Amino acid sequence: MPQLAMPSYRQEFVRALAESGEDVLFLVGDRQFGDGVVTDVDSPIVRKTGHNIYLMGRKLVWQPGCLMLGFLAKNLVIELNPRNLTSWLLLISRLLTFRQASAWGHAHSRRGSKPEFNRPRRFMQGLCSELITYTETEAAELKTCFPDKPVIPARNSLYSSAQLSAYDIRDVARCTDLIMIGRLVADKKPLLGLAAFEQALPHLPDQTSLHVVGAGPQEDDVRAYLSAAELTDRVRLHGWVSDLAVLAPIFQRCRALLSPGYVGLNVTQALGFGLPVIYPRDDPHAPEIEALNPTNSIVFDTDDVDQCSRAIVAVYQGDWPFDSRRMADEIRSQYSTERMIQPFVALARRS
Repeated sequence: MPQLAMPSYRQEFVRALAESGEDVLFLVGDRQFGDGVVTDVDSPIVRKTGHNIYLMGRKLVWQPGCLMLGFLAKNLVIELNPRNLTSWLLLISRLLTFRQASAWGHAHSRRGSKPEFNRPRRFMQGLCSELITYTETEAAELKTCFPDKPVIPARNSLYSSAQLSAYDIRDVARCTDLIMIGRLVADKKPLLGLAAFEQALPHLPDQTSLHVVGAGPQEDDVRAYLSAAELTDRVRLHGWVSDLAVLAPIFQRCRALLSPGYVGLNVTQALGFGLPVIYPRDDPHAPEIEALNPTNSIVFDTDDVDQCSRAIVAVYQGDWPFDSRRMADEIRSQYSTERMIQPFVALARRS
């Protein structure tokens, strides 16, 4: 399975596949398109192919070291990305020799599901024998486009059931802190989150702190904002944390997840500990948005600091409206690496 990059959050997924005993091999490049995602997994079923070659101002990419192994593989799963020239060449070469290829990735462009945004992606999907998506919602949407093609969800998961079951769901309504987790990049809008938290502070308990877990190109901007606003005693910067044993105690002292920009895997992380999610209405969210509904989240207008601030205050006022135990149980049962690997194990066993 060629992949442009495989970051640390895929470690448990890869471990589960390795422990399945099936003959699976990932061919992994060094980094994704300019979004800070780099390869840092370690597994005997991951073979690193070196530096990806970006072309035309990083609009296209070539991943060396994949063609022969990909062409000869019994079952091939390409990266579902129309900007990836390696995926195209592998797909076409397999078709010309009457061999099938599956694809794994996002069902739609980041710009949305409208046809005008997805013509190259739909053409690539149409050539594939089978499609593996990140969520049930994406699978259902693609099934309407390709009713005769197998479309199987592999819900994007970070942890195994055993890992999450080791941590009790605490009484979230008694917790005082907030957490922002994710890469510190412009699309995640960490500065908007800090501004909203600063505005909300007079209405929050005196002991409330905001935990910022992540790293990225806006880290210096975050530190500068905290210094200028004199918030260094109310905001804790943890850097990037991927170890659940370190991350879980942070979640267990928090009352809600603040996601000032688009949501992604941070949603399933938070809900898995029973935390409701505060998020913007109209950002180009990742597929994990399917996990959110009015019973486990609060929505504010995109880029509106005042509304974001009021949403923060709302989780501290009045009766606690969220059933944290139910929220956590639902996510823990639906999003696990054991479930995520099932389509890949089935494909590996296919003759």
